Amino acid sequence: MIVKRNRPRKAASVPRTIVRRGASVGRKAPRMIVKRQQQGSGLPPRAWRPSWLRRPHPNRRWMWGFAAMATFALLAGGGAWLWQSPIFRVNHLEVVGNERVGTDAIVEQADLLGESMFTADLATAQKAIYRNPLVHSVNIERKWPGTLRVVIVERKAWGTWEQESVRYTIDRDGVVLGTVPPPAGSPVMMTFEIPPGYLT
Repeated sequence: MIVKRNRPRKAASVPRTIVRRGASVGRKAPRMIVKRQQQGSGLPPRAWRPSWLRRPHPNRRWMWGFAAMATFALLAGGGAWLWQSPIFRVNHLEVVGNERVGTDAIVEQADLLGESMFTADLATAQKAIYRNPLVHSVNIERKWPGTLRVVIVERKAWGTWEQESVRYTIDRDGVVLGTVPPPAGSPVMMTFEIPPGYLT
């Protein structure tokens, strides 16, 4: 930039002085951004608001924790409802394989109607049914949502045991089957007392 000053002109041998300024010609100063108070909000500027008026930004960990808690609560509530739901109660006992043992007697001995399908004590019911002398084996299966299937294998007559002129029908294990008739041509086993000195 060349500055002309009102000074008396010197000799032609003296060169003109060039003055450099700090700021370049034509450059504008940067603008300052000033936050002003919003009109009509009725609240002081954000920097001066009390802590209970400030809304913190949601934290990602906090959101994941809340989602996990909500999912756990939902699963727990659904599990409790299923546990107590009448849908999963023993409403029917299906008895198969029995011929001489009555179905009503097996249902009464099992004593499982109305129990929960999740907590029904099947082992105790099997032992109760097995006490019947005509039952060789018993197995109880769950059929969801509310039925138990009782599979009975009855003892089969094999022969006759005679003692003191009284005959009893027995199976291969020697269990007395009561009034069940023996099969035709089955063996007869007899017991008698050996007199003293008979084998000597």
